[in-house]
Amino acid sequence: MSITSTELPATLDGARIKLSELRGRNDEALDKLRDFIDSRGDTMTKADTEIADRLERRVDDVQSEIKSVQDRWPETREPSNIAVRQAALPAVNPRLHDLLGGVSDDAPKGVLGEFIQQRDGLEFDGAPASDFSLGKAIRGVTTGNWNDADLELRAMSIGTDTAGGHAVPTPLAGEVIDRVSARAVALQAGVRVVPMDAATQKFPRISSGVTGGWKAENDAVTVSDPALDSVTLTARTLAVATKLSYELLEDLSEAGAAAIENAITDSIAKQLDSAIFNGSGTAPEIRGIRNQSGITERTNGTNGASPSWSILNDAVAQVRQAGFNPNAVVLHPRTSAVLGNLTDTTGQWIARPAYLDGVQTLDTTSVPTNITTGSSSNTSIAIAGQFDQAILGVRPSFGIRVVQDASRYADSLSVLLVAYLRADVVLAQPTAFAVAKGIKAS
Repeated sequence: MSITSTELPATLDGARIKLSELRGRNDEALDKLRDFIDSRGDTMTKADTEIADRLERRVDDVQSEIKSVQDRWPETREPSNIAVRQAALPAVNPRLHDLLGGVSDDAPKGVLGEFIQQRDGLEFDGAPASDFSLGKAIRGVTTGNWNDADLELRAMSIGTDTAGGHAVPTPLAGEVIDRVSARAVALQAGVRVVPMDAATQKFPRISSGVTGGWKAENDAVTVSDPALDSVTLTARTLAVATKLSYELLEDLSEAGAAAIENAITDSIAKQLDSAIFNGSGTAPEIRGIRNQSGITERTNGTNGASPSWSILNDAVAQVRQAGFNPNAVVLHPRTSAVLGNLTDTTGQWIARPAYLDGVQTLDTTSVPTNITTGSSSNTSIAIAGQFDQAILGVRPSFGIRVVQDASRYADSLSVLLVAYLRADVVLAQPTAFAVAKGIKAS
């Protein structure tokens, strides 16, 4: 929660005193969160996750109060000298560049990087954020080896605790999350990213538009008002864990550091894809596109049907009939392979129909192939849509935790690394999506 204008300190000295108190509360809230996570080790129940979410929301509330005071009294912000440069935006998703209302060509290009810089003017200690190596940071916090990792050492010394928890500083966290986003098929399809500056955030939408009509001379114009409502993004925690050996970390080369980072960002991207497309909505999991209310579902027979271009045509048609412009169909590689091998009765390849021109087909194993349809237990789906009507909210924070449990890992000279971010997905217009169900293996 933010501080109201009547509660803001009236003087600069009062603002400094208030910030000192808030920072103490922030440290206390962070300590409680870290202690709770430490007490659960690398296994957390659903109830544990809900408690952790509540503790994180306390941290968010205090940090929101800090921001309110700093917005009123900019003099209380810590000085900074060099702007953060972000990695280039993936060409496959130009919408992200315009997400925040457009930026100049020479501005940073990462979605969260743009958000962080425009919101807070944050800079990080003289080094471009794109130079940050998550692999080197992991090596350093695990083995104490910070050779050729000055940036990572400065970064990871912020907000550390003795139990091995490290919050990546906000400017660098935005860079890491942008790298994750670049690997996610959902983002390639056009899902929009909205940075969240709180644990929950409302996203306004028009549920019904304005209706026009013809009129006779001197007659009154019929007035119709758009119906406005909103959907709420609620940040949920997505975490991945991997076991790493001390030998690997101690001898880590530049290429090895990049490989570790790629493995972690790939894993998070795949889990993010799976949640965006298939999430059940049962806490702590977010609700994916196929389980959102209001989307169009197309069945293909009682027991499913073999892959065909007509299945994709029909799904795309449903989106167009709803008044949207479908730009992609997401499907499993198994389905794509069958479509690519279709032949007619004379053995000639069946070409992709012209009706799908301008609609890209994207493969991802995050689309399931084990759905039961009638007597078929291994059917899949295809999701057609105007994907910029799906909104991915992401908190601009990223954390890593090293679990050094002697009872589990010391005898093998290894550690468990847990990396996590927080996100949610909602649909601005559910009818912009159609799900074709019951697609068989062949």
